[in-house]
Amino acid sequence: MKKIITLRRGVLALLCFFMFSSADGQDIHFSQFQGSPLIINPAFAGATDCDHCFTGQIRNQWSNVPVDYFTFAGSYDRKFYPKKENAKYHWGGGLQFFHDIAGDSRLTSTSLALVGSYVRAINKRNQLSVGLQLMGTQRAFALEDLTFDDQWGPYKDFLNANTTEGFADLNILFGDISLGGVWRYTKPKSRTQFYIGGAAYHLNRPKKSFDEAQEVRLEPRIALSGMGVFQLAKKVDLVGQMLSQFQGPHREIVFGGYGRLHLNQRPTKELALQLGFQFRLEDEINPAIGILWKQWEAGFAYDVNISNFDEATLNNGGPEFYVKYCIKPAPELKPCPHCPKRL
Repeated sequence: MKKIITLRRGVLALLCFFMFSSADGQDIHFSQFQGSPLIINPAFAGATDCDHCFTGQIRNQWSNVPVDYFTFAGSYDRKFYPKKENAKYHWGGGLQFFHDIAGDSRLTSTSLALVGSYVRAINKRNQLSVGLQLMGTQRAFALEDLTFDDQWGPYKDFLNANTTEGFADLNILFGDISLGGVWRYTKPKSRTQFYIGGAAYHLNRPKKSFDEAQEVRLEPRIALSGMGVFQLAKKVDLVGQMLSQFQGPHREIVFGGYGRLHLNQRPTKELALQLGFQFRLEDEINPAIGILWKQWEAGFAYDVNISNFDEATLNNGGPEFYVKYCIKPAPELKPCPHCPKRL
């Protein structure tokens, strides 16, 4: 009965958190955002069970139409413990790397970010963290595969390979600042835990236009997220997650759930499988499968397009894959009264 009450409270908290939020954003995004949590909130740095965490994620979208997208993200974060013993806080830090390429113009965005956080334990069940992200981004595009109006005749016949269109710069650089916060709840002696957080990106609204005469700035992005694992039985968990983002006129709502089965729970030999779905509202359905083995976690999903673009994509979105490697602190050894003592 207590497990059911805990599950209901956790789900209710996540649902209430999203009742007043809705957010397709201009920034890169993944359906399996649990594979790269720093993308949705810098306060996740050093705030999970991992002392060191490495992640990598790839998404290839709409490969059967001319405007395909390829996105890669990688990150590393770790905990920094204070010298003071039994301290109720620690620091987190890490790096993020993004690379996105799209369309015939080969429009690319490459970003490198430095992330830092402060994590505070309120008690045995609750933890709060705040994070800061400083990012530098390069955007560029190529003209080789593009054509313009002055290259075509009145009967749609191609006239020449030269164009009078001019661009001041095919390559720009800018930096931006982002902030976030995360609350974590952990139930003692159980696998039940969940995170609820909010973050604000591009607070300085950097200029992103290739045309110096135009003042086009990157709109701030608000990301509200929730992720939880609820232990239902000795070998069974329910995994749920939600993400609500908005950026200027664009919005995105993603939610999903998995059933997780633990096949081996022996220390250093852990193995679990999970199966479920992700939904991007009015856009995609993502059947997904995942595996957790020892310190590794990997997931695969395929986007089934249900948006107004489905006639061009034939409902094909694209595959997405992530892998995560987590170095956790060594478990405490129980005292052995029968073991011989060393001098």
